This record gives sequence, C-alpha cells and structure tokens, in this order.
Amino acid sequence: MKQKINKREVVQNLVLIPENADVRFWQKEMSLLKRLEKRYSLGFLAQLEQDKVPTLAFLFADWKKEQLDSQYSRFYNKPSDELDFSVKTKRKKFGEDFEQQTPKTLKQFLS
Repeated sequence: MKQKINKREVVQNLVLIPENADVRFWQKEMSLLKRLEKRYSLGFLAQLEQDKVPTLAFLFADWKKEQLDSQYSRFYNKPSDELDFSVKTKRKKFGEDFEQQTPKTLKQFLS
C-alpha cells in the first residue's frame, strides 16, 4: 500500500516559511499546491529538490513551468538502459539478387 504524502511537508520542502505564518498563509499555499497537483502529481512534487521560494506562486511563472515540465517528464519517462538495438544474428542470403530495370524515359525511347 502506498504511503500517504503529507501536503504540509511538501510545502515546507518547497517554500520558505515565515516565522509569523498564520492560517491565511497556509490556506494560500495549500490552494496553490492543489493547483500544482492538478498539473503534476503529488509524488513528483514531494521528491522535487530545488531552492526554496517565498511562495508556491513562483512555480507558476512561464520559465519555471518549462523547468518543471522537463523535470516531470524525466521523472516519469525514465529511459531504459537495458535496451539493446544491435543486430546479433546474420541473415543468410537466399537466391540471386534482383536488379530492377528502370523504365525508359521519353528521350531514351525516341533516340
């Protein structure tokens, strides 16, 4: 069974929490986290390692979205190192080669 991810810890990993953080601060950050969760998964956001920002609203900037999109695609689409595309068997040749003759052009036909 999957372990439940604590959203408050996710926010603490991404945001610089002010000393006088009140309920309104946490409401704002949790609503921003829900918006981020719709675009990216909570598992991805929990493992995200980056510099802490003053608020999660920074992650909605265009340049930051591009960074998160690339990190998200690398997180879920890990290339497999096991794939081997080399050809290991040699095919045996059967029969003679077929040489296809190209049709004559109009100039060749008239000359």
